[in-house]
Amino acid sequence: DSALANYSDGLRLARAAESRDTEIELLGGLGDFYYRRGHRELGAAVAYYDSAAALRATFAAHAGSDAGRMSYAELGTDLFEHWALAWLGRQEDVGREASELAALAVAERGRAQALLDLLRRGQMGDSAAALAGERSTLQRLGADLVQEGCELKAAVQAMGAPTLAYMASKDTLLTWLILPSGEVTLERQAVRRDSVTQLVAAIRTHLGADDALGRTVRSLE
Repeated sequence: DSALANYSDGLRLARAAESRDTEIELLGGLGDFYYRRGHRELGAAVAYYDSAAALRATFAAHAGSDAGRMSYAELGTDLFEHWALAWLGRQEDVGREASELAALAVAERGRAQALLDLLRRGQMGDSAAALAGERSTLQRLGADLVQEGCELKAAVQAMGAPTLAYMASKDTLLTWLILPSGEVTLERQAVRRDSVTQLVAAIRTHLGADDALGRTVRSLE
């Protein structure tokens, strides 16, 4: 009760002071508060995460270059990880498919957003203004994440190639395999993020990806 009261007071003060970063942090904290209370409170948790993410999106829109937007996105990964896991915990309320597709939409918002970019190009073309406008639409407060997940699945079907999406949280690896047929398979594995990071580094070394990147940079210089 004390935690909830303190969060609520802090949120009121942050809004009065127009301290948006603090407001985002407190909204995410309220999401965590309800997430930890378990199944019956997950609806409230995802609503607070949604509010925090929508406010973050207004900042990202003014982050400048692609590199600036990526750097800003990397600061809020915990928010999207907890948001996705909360949606997966709502299977009894909304159904397995809906919860998995909503979690996929959340994962895409919190990372490089390759599927979202594919969806935007298909709907609005490649112009910078079109992509910016669609990003704003897809990240609005209270957006239907289940529908957004369905649209991502449809974009993969239109592309005609299997697609693998993933999210690595502190102790869980989520992977979505989306087939051109529309079938979506979600795998959830208990694995620490630092272990995944080591495996990724090993694979990149085996593929020579970092060497290729280094050669490209040197050629540009």
